[in-house]
Amino acid sequence: QFPRDLCKRSFDAANNSLIIIEKLDYQLDIDIKDKRLIKIKDIEEQQQDLALRRVRSYINIANALSEKYLHDGKNNEHLKDFSQYIKKAVELSKKYNLYE
Repeated sequence: QFPRDLCKRSFDAANNSLIIIEKLDYQLDIDIKDKRLIKIKDIEEQQQDLALRRVRSYINIANALSEKYLHDGKNNEHLKDFSQYIKKAVELSKKYNLYE
């Protein structure tokens, strides 16, 4: 069981990570349009790296939401949010072959 403060900080950190990932994703799109990244392999590696970071953030958010669900009165909204983040993580990991 996580202390509430640790759970909230973990949740906030994961959300902040998603914001940073969105900025990096946006920059990657700009680099692709400006043809700064010519090699397809470089583009694919960066996209896969961002996907892996996003999956990790989704899992961290889901963990925080599961703690909230278990310890803050089993609110169905937390459960729905939890399942959405897990679903996003699974879909993204399949898309980029991040599982074995």
